[in-house]
Amino acid sequence: MRLLICEVKKLRHSFAMALMIIVTISLTLLLILSGTNVQLYMVAGPGLDSALPEKVGGTIGFISNAIDSARVGDSVLRTVFSYTVFWIPISIFFSVSFYSMDFRTHSIQVSKAHGIPIVKIILAKSISLISIQSLLYCLYCICTVYVKAIQFGVDWQTLNFNLFFSVVVTNLLLMGVLSSEAILLFTLFQNSFFCVIALFVYHACVLCLYPNSFARFPETLGVGRLFYQSSPVYYLMNSCSLSFEYVSLATSLCYGSIMMFILITSAILIAKYFKE
Repeated sequence: MRLLICEVKKLRHSFAMALMIIVTISLTLLLILSGTNVQLYMVAGPGLDSALPEKVGGTIGFISNAIDSARVGDSVLRTVFSYTVFWIPISIFFSVSFYSMDFRTHSIQVSKAHGIPIVKIILAKSISLISIQSLLYCLYCICTVYVKAIQFGVDWQTLNFNLFFSVVVTNLLLMGVLSSEAILLFTLFQNSFFCVIALFVYHACVLCLYPNSFARFPETLGVGRLFYQSSPVYYLMNSCSLSFEYVSLATSLCYGSIMMFILITSAILIAKYFKE
């Protein structure tokens, strides 16, 4: 517990933390100031056959301010989650930046010299950075859902908060997978630049290619199925659009939980048996 507190204190004074706070405030303000202007990011689905993908469900991607008259409340929730697309690169950069900090400055050697096992060090770093990221994302969602409900004339007390919090938790796990990927990659290669670029390129490819495959083969996704389904971005594009026809929330929750465990455990084993 003491080590975890130390990591949180260290994070509070880091550049990564300052960046995350600035980004959280910026994204909150940008979404609020977007008013009722429809914004679409990496969208695909049958709804695109019409003027706008207004219908909630069936259309994947990040959809902001498109109102389904039959499900106005859910349209507000979908709008709140639309800017999660910008959290993806920020989550990667934040995770690599903070996790690699002690390795770059060699201060991790001091912890080892004091007899702190590498297992505890990695766990403390992982828990602290994922927890802070989750807290900021929750604040962003709570602030924006209240304001967007007012903008669309919806009584926020009538919103489906069971759905809202289910998607928030799912998204937190999926972004935790992004952080866990960064932790594993850096543990393997000890190179911040390579980790950031590798993760950016892979998830950018999923963001760009998955909508096209979904539009052509919504059920099978064609030959790139495994490539897409290995990425948390694939699940985020379904959860954030409230499109559960092909990827249920339960599936995304299971994927997020299992992958976080596998990735963090792999990082610990590699650091313990191959990097010491």
